Amino acid sequence: MRTEITIPDVLVKRLKEAAEVSQISFDQAIEKALYGGIESLPRKIQRKPFRITPHHFGAGLDDPKKILKQMDEEYDRQKLGRTK
Repeated sequence: MRTEITIPDVLVKRLKEAAEVSQISFDQAIEKALYGGIESLPRKIQRKPFRITPHHFGAGLDDPKKILKQMDEEYDRQKLGRTK
């Protein structure tokens, strides 16, 4: 991929020097510097996908009246100590 960027003169001088000492091309020196520098940058945290397992409460959700009746009966048993 070709990209145009502006590199400060000080960095160009340092990259050219590093390329000459390492006997690599200027492009390779830039690539090596980028790979070395990118490792110090923060990365996006990779989280595992999670699943939620549905819980069956015993009553069919298709009949709200039945659910409310069961809830009312359970309340009576727990709080009032009686059944209807």
